[in-house]
Amino acid sequence: MKFSPLLGLCLWCCGLGLAWGVEPKNQPEDTEHPPLCEAFVLNDRVEFLFPVLDVPEWRWYRKETAEGNLEYAWEVMLPAERPEYVFGIYLAKHPGSLQRQGDLDGLLADTSWNAVRLVVDDKGEASAVSLPKTQLSVNLEDGGVVLSLLDPESLQRFVQSRPKQALFNLLHPDEVFSINCLAQIVYRQSGSREEQDKPQAQPSRPPAWVH
Repeated sequence: MKFSPLLGLCLWCCGLGLAWGVEPKNQPEDTEHPPLCEAFVLNDRVEFLFPVLDVPEWRWYRKETAEGNLEYAWEVMLPAERPEYVFGIYLAKHPGSLQRQGDLDGLLADTSWNAVRLVVDDKGEASAVSLPKTQLSVNLEDGGVVLSLLDPESLQRFVQSRPKQALFNLLHPDEVFSINCLAQIVYRQSGSREEQDKPQAQPSRPPAWVH
């Protein structure tokens, strides 16, 4: 998984960061229907859990996709009410790329990651400042994608103001599978999402470290 230094700004300008004007609402807890997206601040990382997609077949670099167009994205925006930080993994169709198909893990291996800070000037115009030292990992858990922020600098930068909600953008070439959802951020004083620590599952592949 590669770092894409310009992708975040392109995505923002093209409108993937669709949530700038979204007004998050506090929803009552629904114990019968678990939330689509979840966010946890733990003592050594922040985890963002995307929903499982019931996709019959994963295809990327599709023949019908124009070169240079974005196909997939798993993106998080913090804080939800007025995003300052945008990060995630993205897959765009590169010139000359041939269509591929397979499992979700194979698709994720071809993604690029990016993290930016959105800065608004006096005129209200937003620009994206790249954060290339962000340490982000991705793994599959029960069929869903989990993004994790791992380095202490990113933890302090992204959650030092203790945001209450995160906005998730999941982009799929077939619009029916694309999702935007809000998640209440849960703060834990442990290394586990559960109230009691449990052994952590090993990621499906090593984290994408950037030095």
